[in-house]
Amino acid sequence: MESICSLKPNVSREQAIRLFEGGSLTRRLRSLRRGPLRSVALVHVPFQLFSIEITDRGVADLSWLAQDAVTGTFDPYRFQGQISDDQITSVTTRNHIQPSLSCDETMERLKNKVRRTVFGRGFFRVRQLEIHAKLLLSEFYVPYWVGFCGAGSNANLAVIDAVRGVFEGAKVRNCFYEWLAQKQEPEVSSPESVSTVTRLAVGS
Repeated sequence: MESICSLKPNVSREQAIRLFEGGSLTRRLRSLRRGPLRSVALVHVPFQLFSIEITDRGVADLSWLAQDAVTGTFDPYRFQGQISDDQITSVTTRNHIQPSLSCDETMERLKNKVRRTVFGRGFFRVRQLEIHAKLLLSEFYVPYWVGFCGAGSNANLAVIDAVRGVFEGAKVRNCFYEWLAQKQEPEVSSPESVSTVTRLAVGS
């Protein structure tokens, strides 16, 4: 068990279960594809916060973006400035992924995303583009609800961003698959009872 600093989740465990299960039709379709929801776990992913200054045609724009420090492929988080104390909480858990990217590597991945976004708005309108990044916070965590679905010895995953309340796609799910394949099973609980612990072998 380790204490980490994490963004506070906006989605409770009960809300996550309802999202995973969906409505009656959604539940039947999901059960056919992935199997019934068997357990859920809150897993934390390391992020790094940067200030990003974009200069285009001599006009500068400053923003604060955070990028995951595992693969650098998660959707960035946008903040209004430095992360405030009321956005952060201390969590003691073993359900957290260790960073695998250095600050410089994470910064370069973020700058490339910002560059693609700027050019995507209109390549021929960009003039003398400059992107400067400065590290503001080397490590904080973002919580994700991971739903284990299926039957038998294998399970499929569904992932919800516990802050933004949205389902994540394949690139995020793959990150959790790889993490689970490399470590011991996470602390999980069945949807019916918080005290019930179910250990699942996660298949590919």
